[in-house]
Amino acid sequence: MRLTTGLIFLFFLSCGCAYGSGVSTTIWQVKKSTHFIIYYQEASSDYINEVIDRSENYYNTITEKLGFNRYEEFWTWYKRAKIYLFKNREEYQRVTSQPGWSGSHSRVFSHEVYTYVGMENFFSIVLPHELGHIIFREFIGYGRRLPLWVDEGVATFCEKGDARDGIIMTRAIAKTCFFMDLNEIGEINRANLLMPDIFYAEATSVTGFLLTFGNDKFADFCRRLRDLPEEQSWEAALFAAYKFTSFEDLNDKWIRFLFTYK
Repeated sequence: MRLTTGLIFLFFLSCGCAYGSGVSTTIWQVKKSTHFIIYYQEASSDYINEVIDRSENYYNTITEKLGFNRYEEFWTWYKRAKIYLFKNREEYQRVTSQPGWSGSHSRVFSHEVYTYVGMENFFSIVLPHELGHIIFREFIGYGRRLPLWVDEGVATFCEKGDARDGIIMTRAIAKTCFFMDLNEIGEINRANLLMPDIFYAEATSVTGFLLTFGNDKFADFCRRLRDLPEEQSWEAALFAAYKFTSFEDLNDKWIRFLFTYK
């Protein structure tokens, strides 16, 4: 893997950070790899190398599992994702004006992830989840409106590396009054998300179900989403790729899958 590094002056607004008043200029060190540019203020070379290695490994794993790696120049060199590492949580929150509980966030459209050095669970949870969002949307496009469960199901699948935990949890939920069918989870958005554990488990299990048909089939679904005329609903791509006759057909086959999964 070819890496370059340097010390550069960056204006926050010129590097895609719309955080106006925090710091007008600052010194960032930069390290680049095939698919990523890491901006950092204070961090050991070992830590930055780990960010690079983990990011590239996740990129390769995610694109392979989703079937995207067979598309040449899917994410080319000039579209590298950017990861901004503030020196600590206080600096991250001061500059980005994120809420007090926030330790990271991403901007999918501009391929940017923001966090601070040493954030808990960054490597194991946050990084693969946010890269899942970025990679998925980079492939299908940013204008296509989708139910929240589609985006979050894919990202959580990427975070976990598979859907096993989500499937097992959803099977247990399906035996209770808390279970939501696809029509019900399709109505959930960030404003009315009241039971996140149930929602994320079910969303992940649907993604896992779709991927049982093979990642080529999933990539075909995503390609159809990308190429779908704006006036057509996203379900048209789903039904064309998977040959489901209706949403009820998908729902029935998903539930049957939950109880036959081993």
